[in-house]
Amino acid sequence: SAHAQQAWLRLGDERFAAKDFAGAIPRLERAAHGAEPSLSAIAYYKLGWSHFEEDRFLDAADGFRRLMDLYETHPDLARSTDLRDEAEEYLVHSLARGGGAQEFATYFDRLGGRAYESRVLASMGALLKSYSLYRESIACDRLWLDRHPDDPGALDLSRRMVDSHGRDNRSDEAREVRLALAPRFMPGASWHESNPDPDLRADAERFAQESYREAAVHWHQRSRESDSPADWERAHEHYESFLTHWPDPRLEYQAGEAAAELALFPDAIDHFTAAAASDTASFAQDAAWQRVATADRWYESAPHDSLAVKVLAFGDDFLTTQPGAAESADLRWRQA
Repeated sequence: SAHAQQAWLRLGDERFAAKDFAGAIPRLERAAHGAEPSLSAIAYYKLGWSHFEEDRFLDAADGFRRLMDLYETHPDLARSTDLRDEAEEYLVHSLARGGGAQEFATYFDRLGGRAYESRVLASMGALLKSYSLYRESIACDRLWLDRHPDDPGALDLSRRMVDSHGRDNRSDEAREVRLALAPRFMPGASWHESNPDPDLRADAERFAQESYREAAVHWHQRSRESDSPADWERAHEHYESFLTHWPDPRLEYQAGEAAAELALFPDAIDHFTAAAASDTASFAQDAAWQRVATADRWYESAPHDSLAVKVLAFGDDFLTTQPGAAESADLRWRQA
């Protein structure tokens, strides 16, 4: 009968209204496979809800997903019955309750992918985070970044994933995750080349810059407490990564301290020299003094005429550029 689809829908709707969801499901399935898209849309919608009410979340997800696919194949359908927003919202809820990121990957890999899947996965991560399910949210964000590494939204998803680590009281992991993500947003990386918008690129570069700076400062502070060579090495490594791309006199100064603690005297002197070029007078004077002190430490550790010449030369430069400095008398004595 030409009216069979509508009849199945009414039978299913009767069971649905009576909250007999198990009884509604087979009737709604029959209605969903009919020829009239507008009736199929209603059937899929109530089918998804019937499974959802029965706590069969993956089946519910499949119902809402089939409804979304129906709109993809029948775009004119939205003019009469537009259930797309609610279908997508409860597809997200169903997948979140049905297993999260792992089930999402299995489900959409089996389907072969959909145009809306990136949006659904991003929404699922946001939903789980709103419920303070941070580890589950992180799993969604990590999967999203693996699947869509060059998407413009990768920057916001990266920030959200870092924030979720922090809210889960895992600040050390948050810092390491941020540091691991930073290179993908640097000039020359695939994401950077795929996103030419100058404002977005500038925002991404700020993310990378803050990542290296935060890591360097953290390990520097920790090194001062522990005096561990391994900690000083990590601080020095992060300073070098930062300064390779962004000049900063204050970080040059701190990099000089880290290098000096590791007895990397040539590196330390280079960093203190760069810091001494700062236009902040008191800071420049201190950096210039540290350059002299570092050269002197180097000479003390391995006395040699060439190193003595460095101490004398750096000392003369300090006395010339920093007249009246409090350290001048001690420096002249040392030079003598």
